[in-house]
Amino acid sequence: MKHLIKLSVLGFALLSHSVWAECSGKWTLNVDRSNVEFKRDLGAYIPVYLELSRDIQRCRFPMAMVSVNNKQSSYLSSISGNLPLTILDKNFRQLSHFPNKGFQLPLDNSQRTKFWIKVPEAKTSASGNYTGLLEASISLDRKEETKNAKVKLKVPAFVAFNSAPNTPNLQRSGNSGYRFQLGELESNRTYRSDFDLLSNSNVRLVIKQKYGELKQKSEPDFTIPYTLKFNHTQVNQKSVYTFSNNEDTKRWGLPLEVTLGNIDFARAGRYQDTITVEVKAMP
Repeated sequence: MKHLIKLSVLGFALLSHSVWAECSGKWTLNVDRSNVEFKRDLGAYIPVYLELSRDIQRCRFPMAMVSVNNKQSSYLSSISGNLPLTILDKNFRQLSHFPNKGFQLPLDNSQRTKFWIKVPEAKTSASGNYTGLLEASISLDRKEETKNAKVKLKVPAFVAFNSAPNTPNLQRSGNSGYRFQLGELESNRTYRSDFDLLSNSNVRLVIKQKYGELKQKSEPDFTIPYTLKFNHTQVNQKSVYTFSNNEDTKRWGLPLEVTLGNIDFARAGRYQDTITVEVKAMP
């Protein structure tokens, strides 16, 4: 009987040692920078993979602690500033965070554990390249192993130019055009419409006039003079504007004004000119 008890205790001790030995495997940390996703919530999602050996896969309740740049508060950085981030599991669920330790990631019982680095509202942040150092730690064979990987995120520059709300004299014409309806013309009258410029970078804007005067549609030799002001500055056939942005996404309200000359002796009819606005984001 005593002999059986000794065997039982010895067997348990061997089993315990075997479990710890199984957790002394190898693993790697890989950031998939080629498959970053920008979703409708404006966030950027960066996929990351922990590749695990079979020994680690057989461990009981294996965990990893994950952080980027700072365990207390993870972020990516650039010359424009910092972008806070969080860590999600493969199903986009928020991971638990522990101060001074980072995010706790349960490891899958498979060769690969996937998780996501989420950068909220990245799409509307200042354009540029953001970087960080991802750190992951796993306790193996009663020792903590730590591996690092670089994280890179490029926030692309964007620009949008649209009519402001409540502009009844503007009508959509095609996908990217407007009709500026002046109605019945009056001498020296000013007609105004407002536009919104939206961008997360610096912007170069070029405005051009096709004729620089209103031409009668059926008889182009008959004209009416007018002056064009954009953002309170007179346009002379072609003008270039630059808008600086040191913030995230910035909005500029831009008025466009057409002031007619004397039309007392103008021939009756429909008159028109074409104004072209080109906008380009400058990262």
